[in-house]
Amino acid sequence: MLACLCFREATVVNFPVARDFIAVTEINDVLQMMGQSRRAVGAEELLTIDSESARLARELKHTGYGTIGLLPADTHVDVLGAGEKLGRALAFVTGSLVALFDPERKSLPTNTTPKGIFSSVLGSGIVCLAPGERAPAGDKVRAVSQLLDFVTPERPGLRAVLVDLSGCAWPGEFASVLNLIDGVIVLGRAGKTKQGDILARAKQLPPELLLGVLLVEH
Repeated sequence: MLACLCFREATVVNFPVARDFIAVTEINDVLQMMGQSRRAVGAEELLTIDSESARLARELKHTGYGTIGLLPADTHVDVLGAGEKLGRALAFVTGSLVALFDPERKSLPTNTTPKGIFSSVLGSGIVCLAPGERAPAGDKVRAVSQLLDFVTPERPGLRAVLVDLSGCAWPGEFASVLNLIDGVIVLGRAGKTKQGDILARAKQLPPELLLGVLLVEH
């Protein structure tokens, strides 16, 4: 476990919806989309990596955690935006591909064909994956499992997977999804999310899964 309840602050911009997503049938399709994903991160992209995300990414690099849940402490946290920032930092410090899972399909256009897996390249070394079909109410674990099955078992080039847990209902869906991940980072809004809400979220997690807290600024 990382420093439990270690509060870090990162600047996050809102994750834009309706990105350019392409239907993919296997992980190799994603690798082909990435093209030059292993190239050095450009100066412009480096400027988007804040120091706290980079520091957390360096710690995660040495832990061996492969699938990391991102759990908001309140409903206004931009989980995908925070995931993109952390994912960029992870891709930079590891030199490997990072996948950001959007099981809620928040980033997909509303007219997306409800089948298969959709992929969008977010930057050097980071890709967003979302299921075409919306999971039935009470069964978010199906969407997360579908995305994990898509990138496993070999995970060619994949160092880390970040999973948006914002849509998981407590306790049923949440408990089921926790069985699929290696650790969880609790997200809060700097200066806005109450500390009590963050602590309450943290207490919902088994101690061995809690990796820490990341406070994001918009």
